[in-house]
Amino acid sequence: MNTAQKTNLGLATVAILAIATVLAAAALGGKESKTATIALTTTTSTANPTGDPDGTQVPVTKNFSGSRPANTDGSWFSGLHKGQSDYAMTRLSCTELRQYLTLDLCAVASTSRGSFMLTASEGYWDPAETDADNVVSIPLYMDVYTFSSVGGPPRAIKDLEGVTTWNYEADSGANTIQLYRGKLDADELLVLLDTGGEQDTNFETVHIITMSPTGAPQVAATYSGDDIRLGIDKSKLIISFSRYGPPKGQECCPDYATIMQLVPGPAGWTETFSSMSQTDALLDGMTPLSLIDKYVFPSKSVESTSN
Repeated sequence: MNTAQKTNLGLATVAILAIATVLAAAALGGKESKTATIALTTTTSTANPTGDPDGTQVPVTKNFSGSRPANTDGSWFSGLHKGQSDYAMTRLSCTELRQYLTLDLCAVASTSRGSFMLTASEGYWDPAETDADNVVSIPLYMDVYTFSSVGGPPRAIKDLEGVTTWNYEADSGANTIQLYRGKLDADELLVLLDTGGEQDTNFETVHIITMSPTGAPQVAATYSGDDIRLGIDKSKLIISFSRYGPPKGQECCPDYATIMQLVPGPAGWTETFSSMSQTDALLDGMTPLSLIDKYVFPSKSVESTSN
């Protein structure tokens, strides 16, 4: 092949490549144009809705009240931190643990699957160390212990940890946390009731600590509401707090109550929700829980007789 033929062949190759490039671009351009056309022709309907928002409902002939897993959102015990300390003692005892620690709350619960002990201790705070809003954050650290003599001497083993804080100001008053003990059938449980501060005396939070079906301490349920009341009805824990009933004109105060019936089961605790008029007897005939200890932010707890 001479030089002229090579030159012509090279020019032909370039021409073919150029034509192929143009065709490819045209093809891509066609797809892009087609896509753009589809996007432009897609519009939102301006017609008025014609569907019935209430749908078709089956008439109810009785009061259905199904159950679901009990709420634990907002629990002070996150479950993310496990204890790192053991304390030698002959049994779970607040008195014996106070030889090692300063406790502001303490109580022991006994169950058919073992016992557990709940404690709380105020953390360090300095009234002079305020933030930009002139607020001091006071921590309250909570621990749950079980008892064991396996792999060592009889001792309390820290199993679960929790924490809450109280934003304290000089004029904000105190915040009270009460520790109750109750008994469902043969098993005791512990309840922490945060009754709020002097600025919000009605809004309260309750945390229920129990032994799981396999013998581990757990947060069974957590609820918040106004004017919380507790009672035990045989194998159920009943929690009530205030709510507004159907409007009757000018509203003054909550005239109904939210009722939570909490029941333990093999898969965990369940709740059954209902509401009722507060003119009805809510907790009459039920067994009250026993107040075991009380702690007041930022003062120390009252004298405890728990053991």
